[in-house]
Order: sequence, then C-alpha cells, then structure tokens
Amino acid sequence: MVLRLLWNVCSGLVYRAFYKHTLKPGMAVKYPAIWKARPGFLDCDLNFHLNNASYLYNMELARWHFSAVNGIVYNAIKKNRTILVGSQTIRYRYPIPPFRAYEIRTQIVYADDTWAYFLQQFQCPTTGKIYAEGLSRLTVRQGKKIIPLSIVYGEIEPEPIELPTKVPDVVTEFLKWDAASKISMESTAAKKD
Repeated sequence: MVLRLLWNVCSGLVYRAFYKHTLKPGMAVKYPAIWKARPGFLDCDLNFHLNNASYLYNMELARWHFSAVNGIVYNAIKKNRTILVGSQTIRYRYPIPPFRAYEIRTQIVYADDTWAYFLQQFQCPTTGKIYAEGLSRLTVRQGKKIIPLSIVYGEIEPEPIELPTKVPDVVTEFLKWDAASKISMESTAAKKD
C-alpha cells in the first residue's frame, strides 16, 4: 500500500516537472483534478467488485496525486507542513468490476480558515456514470498552527485563485453527521470512564 502511495506521489511530481507549462491555474477549484485507475484482483472482494475500503484508499491516492501535480506536496515539504484528513464519508451507488476503467474527479467544494472539503466522484470515463461519491475534510498544519488552504493556493498558483466560500448542501449535511458522530464517540468514551 505504501508503494502505491509513493508511486502516485512520484508520478504526480514527474508529471508536474514535465508538463507544468500545460497545467491551467486553479486545478480542483476551477476544474476537477482527474485520476485514472482500474481495480485489480487485490482491490476486489469476494463479490468481484471494488472493495468498500479500496474506495477510501483510492480517494487518498487521487488526492496525493493531485497534490503532487499542482505543487501542494512540494510546498508542504519545503515549508515543513502536514496535510491531515479529519473525516471522510462515502456514498456507494454502483459496483466497479475488476479491470473496469474509472476516474476519480476531485474538486474543492468549500474551504474556510481551518478546513477544506474535497468532493470526489468515481466516474466511468466513457458513459459519465457515477459509481460513488466521497467527501473528505482536510486541514494543513505547520506544527500546531493551522494554515488555510487559501494561503497554500496563494503560494503555489501563478495567479490568485479564490476558493469556494459558499457552503454547499453536501458539506452542511456532512457537518451534521460529523457533529452527531462526535457526540456519540464522546458519550461512549465517557461511559468507559
């Protein structure tokens, strides 16, 4: 698993090195970042389709590849920053069988001073059919200090990019679930004490 992560980061860095001049500003903000894949046998479960846990891992691989291509990884290393995932959710619609091509389209749908919300859609490249949709909440830290994603984008983009500040419904509902989950986790921990 670590090798796949390193492969995606390195391939993103190589892509950036050779094709930086072709990248349009605002990747994942103005247009989705696209990561292409096919599930192999190791990604599938006994039902011969992409395993549920593999969806989350592939979302992470797509985010790492995107972060390497647009310069976030290089910026994080240079400035000694850490990218942390706070929570994730996913909605499955259709199974993805072995070796079927799919894309993960990553888009930043909302960002504030603490969190950035990445909507990731698993999509068929030929028909446009949505297999699944996931939402991830991320933050960037430098030590204990929170670095807003708007600052990171300001450092990596050649021109100013305005991140989405209007909260979409998918984020509102995600935050309701997250708050309920937090209460549930805290009450369970309190019962054990």
